[in-house]
Amino acid sequence: MAYHSTQLWMCEPRGRPSRPRSGQEPGWGAGDLPTVTLLPACDRGNSQRASVGWPATEEDVITSIEIAVGRIGQALVKQLALGWFNEKKAENRRGRDLSSLIRSRFPLPRREREVLETLWQVEDEVARKLAPTCARLSHGLPQNEVIASLEAVTDTLEEADISDAALLGQDLDPIRVYHEIRRGQPLAIERAGLSSRSAALYDAALRRACIVLVHLARELPEFQAVSAVESLRRLTSISVKLDEILDRLPYRKSSSNVEQFSADYMNYISSSLDRLDLLGLSMRHRPKLALSMAYLSLSVTSIDSVSRKYRGSGRGRSDIIEDWLISSIRESASGTMQVETALAMSPRVLLRGEAGSGKTTLLDWLAVTAAQSGFKDELQAWNSHTPFPIRLRSFSDDPLPEPEEFILHAAKLLAAEQPEGWVRSQLHLGNALVLVDGVDEVPPPKRRAVRTWLQNLTTAFPKAKFIVTSRPAAADRKWLAEEGFTSVMLEQMAPGEVIVFLNRWHDAAKHARSLPCSPSDLPIAEERLRRQLAARPHLRVLATNPLLCAMLCALNLERTSELPRNRIDLYRKALDMLLHMRDSERGIASLLDTTEKTAILRDLAWRLTTGNRAEISAETMLRYIELKLPAMPNVDVSPVDLAQHLLARSGVIREPTPGRMDFVHRTFQEFLAAEEATEDHQIHTLVDNAHRDSWWETIVMACGHAKRPQLSELLSEILARAERESRYARRLRLLASACLETITEIDPRLLGRIEGEIKEHLVPPRSARETRSLGAIGQRLIRYLPTDLSELSETSAQATVRAAWQSGGSDVLRRLALYSTDPREGVQRELIDAWQYFDPQSYAVEVLSDAPLIRGFIHVRQLRLVPFLSELQRLSRSSIDSGEVVDNVNFLEGVPHLWAVSAQVSKSLDLRPLAEHSEVRQIGFYSASGFTSTQALGKLTDLDSATLFRKKSSPWRSLKILENLTPLHNLTLDFVHRISDFSFLSSLAHLTNLSLYELSLPRGFGEFVHLDQLQNLYVGWTKSISLSGIADALPSLKVLSLVSVSRVDLEPLTRLGSLTELKIAKCAEPWDLSPLAGLKIKLRLDKSFSHDGIENLGEGIEIEGVEM
Repeated sequence: MAYHSTQLWMCEPRGRPSRPRSGQEPGWGAGDLPTVTLLPACDRGNSQRASVGWPATEEDVITSIEIAVGRIGQALVKQLALGWFNEKKAENRRGRDLSSLIRSRFPLPRREREVLETLWQVEDEVARKLAPTCARLSHGLPQNEVIASLEAVTDTLEEADISDAALLGQDLDPIRVYHEIRRGQPLAIERAGLSSRSAALYDAALRRACIVLVHLARELPEFQAVSAVESLRRLTSISVKLDEILDRLPYRKSSSNVEQFSADYMNYISSSLDRLDLLGLSMRHRPKLALSMAYLSLSVTSIDSVSRKYRGSGRGRSDIIEDWLISSIRESASGTMQVETALAMSPRVLLRGEAGSGKTTLLDWLAVTAAQSGFKDELQAWNSHTPFPIRLRSFSDDPLPEPEEFILHAAKLLAAEQPEGWVRSQLHLGNALVLVDGVDEVPPPKRRAVRTWLQNLTTAFPKAKFIVTSRPAAADRKWLAEEGFTSVMLEQMAPGEVIVFLNRWHDAAKHARSLPCSPSDLPIAEERLRRQLAARPHLRVLATNPLLCAMLCALNLERTSELPRNRIDLYRKALDMLLHMRDSERGIASLLDTTEKTAILRDLAWRLTTGNRAEISAETMLRYIELKLPAMPNVDVSPVDLAQHLLARSGVIREPTPGRMDFVHRTFQEFLAAEEATEDHQIHTLVDNAHRDSWWETIVMACGHAKRPQLSELLSEILARAERESRYARRLRLLASACLETITEIDPRLLGRIEGEIKEHLVPPRSARETRSLGAIGQRLIRYLPTDLSELSETSAQATVRAAWQSGGSDVLRRLALYSTDPREGVQRELIDAWQYFDPQSYAVEVLSDAPLIRGFIHVRQLRLVPFLSELQRLSRSSIDSGEVVDNVNFLEGVPHLWAVSAQVSKSLDLRPLAEHSEVRQIGFYSASGFTSTQALGKLTDLDSATLFRKKSSPWRSLKILENLTPLHNLTLDFVHRISDFSFLSSLAHLTNLSLYELSLPRGFGEFVHLDQLQNLYVGWTKSISLSGIADALPSLKVLSLVSVSRVDLEPLTRLGSLTELKIAKCAEPWDLSPLAGLKIKLRLDKSFSHDGIENLGEGIEIEGVEM
């Protein structure tokens, strides 16, 4: 570090000089001692502070930072002395000259000098201990800011009440003392005019000074006026061992203190980031939820991910499509995967996602989970990593942080205690998880500096892990490719993920400190929101975005009944959040206000809609903005800057591919286009396009924006078209009816006309599509639906049931009860599917209790419904798929007529709850670390199919568990590579279908077991296998599937006369198929792969391509 020069005036020293307060002229102290005065060449502008330094020669170089730290030591020692001399009254403490105070306690000049010299010694030692920490923390700050920060600490200490009583009142806890001092002087930073980084240095130095102060206060002897000489002797003894005392401060790099700091830092990260702040609620009722509870894993896509998807994972499950137990959790090879899987594949990831897609939340979750050592499965190895979250928006106007400053940014209050070199050590060792959030949140000119900064970090610390987030408009997928980053894109949530999200959100909300409703109302609110999502497609569109889904949850809590039936208000809130609230609450400046942004976006949306387009080129977008700006006199921004700002910060439009622009949700385009249509009175254009599918939502929302005359004109003309144009009559009547959802006020005669059209032409609905349209009418739909379904076709009856439950009215259950006795499968399936959207017990009792179900069968996908299966009087077979990870299967206790069960488990599974279900036919348990109480399987006398998957870390070591599965026809096992004894399979006399993952038979099927009856064998994700001996081991085998298997010699199959079908898929290299020539079999091959020898196959081979 380069320091400012210091001017030095010296007198011939004959002893230690006195140290005048700020504003005093240096002069002779006690005993006419000469003074040495040091004045920094650059001090705080208005400060004429003089300071006394150490005895020096002309060759001494004393830096400005040492002087400033020396002043901190001076203020600190004075406070110690005042406390030592029992100067308790504040008015006596402030402004009291230390020399006069000492002179009053030690009248003899010699004793006074001894006391002063002893205190100076303490002062020097304190400064010596503080200087390295302050120098390290001030790295990168301008010299004047460093001095200003440290002198502000001096001022704070001089003004503080640090009497013995004050210290004891804080239990001699340095952190509590620090906070008490800061509370006493809340404007200290503002008064000193410090920047954010200078303020951080101020905080760190003051915190360190408080630690020193408390440690010394604990050691000082009690001053007794009657025994001043003895007190002096004891003070002198303290000064002698002062170095030892200060060496005990918790900032030296000893192993114990490093461990303590690591623990403190992890605790801080965990507690400070483990919350989810919900936008969309008022500040008063904005609960901070536990992120670790509310977090939901999301899906990502990557262009390069397909070939690497299963790297290190062992196998996939996509090929056992015949097994219903497995098909529900199968993966595709399209490049879509869970984000944790993608992160585990690469140490450097550029995570891209649109506004509200969950980027920041994901990084916070990673930091919290690393701090809590809570990672599982693919990311379990990350539990030893130290997270360093870095918000780039904090450095918009400041230099990007050096490694030493990571703690200053992530945990400012702990920065002073950071062991020297600790962050760099974590980075060098590969224990660091650097989480860089928001490339899009720094100005475009600075993004190149961000890239260079990341390049330097990854070059210097190649073992560390880096995850960087950005919106796509600010960083394309190749932005960090040269630095070795893999780019992935966050996907929208699927319907199943939305349901899980709702459940997690409301569970986490139970623990919020403040809610706009009673915690006991949360289950009711969740059920209400589920029903509305099911009934209202426009809400489901929003719910696929995590941020907007959370907003729906929050808005739903603020209302005692339901979200606004008028979705205009809902969309307006969503847009306000995206255009204004998020950036405003993050302190990010905007080029335009919300009204101006909305005006430009409205114009763009209308131009896209009238052109029947969903996206346009960047050049076209720029031209449209240029055309709009002359009508906005208060906007003084260039079209280029404005276009870039809207793409990067609006959160409403995006650049899905380079050079192309669209809206993040088509819904927002339709909403804004509808508003523009009414603002510009384009009613005729809306009417002319009313028959087009692409205009439906725009017209529905235009009715919500329209004034009464516009509304009457629009709907009257649409109904007039319905009368004139029979080709589009039903569509136009449905459209007019759907518009009732967004209308606040309408002419009663026009309303009566529309209701007449509903009764005469629209109900009952003829299809699910018509049901979706009718659902927009809302609760009033119930009054138009028939009470009896017997005269309707099955399709129409099913659509009527759906329309009824989706309407969400208070009479829904009573109406559904009237429909529940209809035995047709479509009707019963619809009634069963609706169960999840209502209170489970009420629905079971009022609707399903006497329902025939699907010939007595019901399949349940949510565990919260299971306890109420006993209410279903006509139930004869029940199937349960947990749909979530469970610790046990105790939910099976008391389940009537269990026929099938599937569950993904988190640990070793106790099978005892199965014992009471002797009639169960299918079981499937996944990711178990083991199975206990396996004797329960022996009581499943009707068991036909079993799928038992274990964790990769807990592979099968013995198949003894299988000896109890004698009735079995179908068996699937994974991770059997450590099994050498398959003899237990011979006890399964009825086994006809067997699927094995990671089977290891390097010397062939001579090591396997003889199974006369086996007809189908699936072998997956196997690197070490030979087919020799297969004809002898499996003489009745008809179908053989080899998926993701290392190339094998197919010649042994020529001796397997029973073989009728061979499937080869997901191979790493071409296989030689020529040995199959002459066989008469069906050969199913991966369409995307070429094999050798196909041209040599005879006519008896029927080749079929299969999608992988």
